[in-house]
Amino acid sequence: MRLSTRLTIAMVALVLLATTAVGVLTYRNIALFALPRALDRIDTHAELLASELAASVRGARADVLGFRSSVAVIDIMTAHLDRGTDPTVAATEVEARRRLGLRFAAELVSKPNYHVFRYIGADDGGRELVRVDRLDPGGPPRIVPDIELQRKADREAFRQTIGLPPTEVYVSQVDLDIETPGIPVLRVATPVHAPDGRPFGILIINVDLRPAFDRIRSSSARGGRSYVVNDRGDYLVHPDP
Repeated sequence: MRLSTRLTIAMVALVLLATTAVGVLTYRNIALFALPRALDRIDTHAELLASELAASVRGARADVLGFRSSVAVIDIMTAHLDRGTDPTVAATEVEARRRLGLRFAAELVSKPNYHVFRYIGADDGGRELVRVDRLDPGGPPRIVPDIELQRKADREAFRQTIGLPPTEVYVSQVDLDIETPGIPVLRVATPVHAPDGRPFGILIINVDLRPAFDRIRSSSARGGRSYVVNDRGDYLVHPDP
C-alpha cells in the first residue's frame, strides 16, 4: 500500500475518531445539563396547569358551602318541611325557589366555568328543587322550569353526597355530562341537613372543564403536546380528539 494511501486512511480515521469524541461529549453535556433543565421546565409548566385545575375545585367547594347556609336555601327547606302542616307555605317555597334560581344564575354569569348549579331534595326520588344551567361556557344561564326538573337519586354524586356529615364536600371524578354529552365535568356537592339532623338534600355544581382543557392544549410549547390523565389512566386531554 502506498504511503499516501496509508496517510489518507489515517487522517480519515482520525477525523472519525475526533467526530465521535465530540459527539459523545456533546451528548454527555446535553444529558447532564440540557435535559434536566428541559424536564424542570416541563415540570413547572405541569404544576401551573394542575394549579389552574385545582383552583376550579376550590372555588366550587367554597360556593356550595357558602350557599348551604344562605337564606333562600333554608327558606326552601323550611317551607318544604312545613308543607304537610301548613298549606300556606307553598307560596313561600315558590318565591324562595325563584330567588335561589336568580342567585344561581348570577353565579353562572360571574363564573363561566360553571355548567350547572342545582339544589336537589332528598324526597320524591331526589327531585331537583332548583336548577340553572347553560350549554356553552360564558353563554347565558337558564333557570329551568319546574316541568323539566328531574329526579337524581340514582346518580352517583347524589348517593355519595347525601350521606356526608355537615360541611363535608364531595368531589367526583372527571367524566362526561350525561344530559349534555361531550362536556367534561367535575361535580362538587355538599349535603343540606334539616334542623333535626336528617339529610334534606344536596347542593351541587357541575364545573365545565372545557375552558381549562382548551387552555392546556393551547399552552403547549412549540412542537410539544399536552396530555391530562386521571388516576385510572384515562386520557382527559389528548392531541387526538
